[in-house]
Amino acid sequence: MRAIRQINRLSRIRNELNEIYLNSLIQTFAFSLIGIFIPIYLIKSGFVLNAVLGYMIIQWAVFAAFSPLVAKLSSTIGLKHTLLARMPVTITFFFVLMYIPGTNLILLFILGFFGGMSTCLYWIPLNSEFVKNTHKVHIGQEISVLLALPRIAGIFAPFMGGAILEFLGFNVLFVLVISLITISVIPLFMTKDYRSAFRFKLKDTRINIGGAFSFSFFIYGLLHMGETLIWPLFIFLTLSDILIVGVASSVSAIGIAFFTILIGKASDKMSKRRLLIMGAIGYSIVWIVRGFSMTIIDVLLLSFMGGLFDSLVHIALFSQFCDLARRNNILSYVASRELWLGFGRVLPLILILVFLVESVFITIFMAAGIICLGLLFFRVPGMANKVVAAPPKIRKGKK
Repeated sequence: MRAIRQINRLSRIRNELNEIYLNSLIQTFAFSLIGIFIPIYLIKSGFVLNAVLGYMIIQWAVFAAFSPLVAKLSSTIGLKHTLLARMPVTITFFFVLMYIPGTNLILLFILGFFGGMSTCLYWIPLNSEFVKNTHKVHIGQEISVLLALPRIAGIFAPFMGGAILEFLGFNVLFVLVISLITISVIPLFMTKDYRSAFRFKLKDTRINIGGAFSFSFFIYGLLHMGETLIWPLFIFLTLSDILIVGVASSVSAIGIAFFTILIGKASDKMSKRRLLIMGAIGYSIVWIVRGFSMTIIDVLLLSFMGGLFDSLVHIALFSQFCDLARRNNILSYVASRELWLGFGRVLPLILILVFLVESVFITIFMAAGIICLGLLFFRVPGMANKVVAAPPKIRKGKK
């Protein structure tokens, strides 16, 4: 019932947040259909694992490197128009992916460039607009809706994507995803675009975000890459079943969606640091245990638990980040955040590429579990770690 009440809040949320929620819902569903299958598709198309890892490294390196430039573009033409400018880049990415030959490494790396630019052109303006329109008292609830609603819509998306691949093939799935991504832009223009609140120059880029955010987002980028790409790849190589990969991702989405909705409101009434400690310890245990997973039951259970603790860490970190960014240059802080997330995503891919042996996955899982504990030392000076209380209600008849 609490989850249902959270969803019903959408009708009372500001128009700008409604646009973001609806766009994110469609986008996440579309990419959930295909995202985890792209590396598998490239391997099945004839590329060796080393080449696919090189493609992913280029994609996330481009994402990190171009974050300041995209922030500048967003400041110049507006956030929503930047999201609109992303569309031809994204469509080009999928058309190249559809027809890429399995031996052309140059085209594969060009594909990585388009993938990184597409991702960067989406998250920089979207997160900036979200930070601008969040409420400091209800930030936990608003982040939980942003994370949970798309996941609810995408719970069955990986399974559906796996089924479409199994019976209809990749081309049908590509066309469906492109259509959904195109439709997702429409809600963003229900209100006017604006630039006045988002002034940014390249010199405003902050390599070191306030407090310990830089290192914390580096850690989260590493964990998120493991959750969304390395863990599914490990499942595929271990069980050799693409449908199981889809089912595991759907189970992970269930953990993220429902737990995020339930924890969102509670997070506004408790210390974000305490929330982060709970998530970091739980997520660390999950990663270490994953090194010993062998059966389908192990995979499904650990996928669910991973989604659960991933949402806990994300809410705790992102809500504190929004408090800090809202009081400063939003585009500067968002660009710096994406920069460190990109660095964190690249590192595990490089490790797999350099130490490509069967035991490298177990080593990465163990290392992720240990590194996750680094979040226990995260502190932000000032108000970011404190609970922001709502103003007290004044009863009638009392002064």
